[in-house]
Amino acid sequence: LIVAVGAQPNTFGIPGVAENALFLKEAEDSAKLHARLLSNLEKASALLNHGGSSEACQREIDRLLKIVVVGGGPTGVELSA
Repeated sequence: LIVAVGAQPNTFGIPGVAENALFLKEAEDSAKLHARLLSNLEKASALLNHGGSSEACQREIDRLLKIVVVGGGPTGVELSA
């Protein structure tokens, strides 16, 4: 999950951000982020509860729970905290 925050979307030239990020510019964007976080937590929990001990399951759980914040302005810092 990649989150890019700020008044104007800025990818800082980082490859993949524009295609994969959830930008936090509008109020509706926070609802999308909330839904994605919950969905990823539920998927990771389901994998863990159904034999998530294999290496492939652990990689998928790690992927689902990894969050990247692009930008270090006030919104990004608050979100990270």
